[in-house]
Amino acid sequence: YSKVKKFDRWGFIDKAGKVVVDIDYDDLGEYNGDAIWARKGEVFGIVKDNNFNPLKDVVDIWDFSDEGVTYAQKGDLVGYINTAGEWIIIPQYEKARAFVNGLAPVYLDREWGYIDLEGNWVVEPKYRDAEVFSESGLAPVKIKRWGFIDTTGKMVISPDYDITAGGFGLFKFEEKGFIEGMSRVKTREG
Repeated sequence: YSKVKKFDRWGFIDKAGKVVVDIDYDDLGEYNGDAIWARKGEVFGIVKDNNFNPLKDVVDIWDFSDEGVTYAQKGDLVGYINTAGEWIIIPQYEKARAFVNGLAPVYLDREWGYIDLEGNWVVEPKYRDAEVFSESGLAPVKIKRWGFIDTTGKMVISPDYDITAGGFGLFKFEEKGFIEGMSRVKTREG
């Protein structure tokens, strides 16, 4: 499918040019095979089977992960919804990122940790920053500098690095951590 814009409205078409998501939205997320977040005016919702399901009091939504969930903001707090637009983890975090490998980084009381799909802490909040897990099962976390933890929270690469994103062929601008077995890092001399 391809995201298209016509007369300041967004939708999706297939390879034959057939509209599969009506070109009727002010903003539209990326298609994940099941559902897409969308915005009509100030109302956010979920588009599934080309039907728009508005979500009450939601002020922002992000793209769905492969786990079929995404994070959404209600008021000042963030929680997680499924592709039907149902809250699976009620808004309770100050910040959040996507679920990858069944874990998501969330920010609470000025620290980042990781939760599972039921909202249980797997890695208690203790980091200044944290990114999503890579397919290899490692995630970058920041203490003073960046290191990498595994899905149990064990530090497997010591926090001796700065990490960056973008400017390196296989990395997208927003990606950090391991991609195809490599991570872009920077060390400081001395």
